[in-house]
Amino acid sequence: MSTVPWEVHTKNVTQGLIREVKKLTFHLRRPLTWDRGIKMAGHAKFTVATDVSIYFCDPQSPWQRGLHENSSGLLRQYFPKGTGLAHLSQPL
Repeated sequence: MSTVPWEVHTKNVTQGLIREVKKLTFHLRRPLTWDRGIKMAGHAKFTVATDVSIYFCDPQSPWQRGLHENSSGLLRQYFPKGTGLAHLSQPL
């Protein structure tokens, strides 16, 4: 288990998400549905910085993030959990 305080993880996650979303053109920015993890505590800062709305699932209800759960299920058919993906190249 990590000994880094959760505030550091939250700050890193928030800054990383802001950086990546700002690379998208405005018309590609869509509302996001997040789980209720502590790393997502910076959601207000993220929304202000990117103008992207954030919605949260109810507790113990990951199926409310439908696209994510469906995509994960489809990927798991070919890449079982724990599979390293670093060796894969991106198609041109």
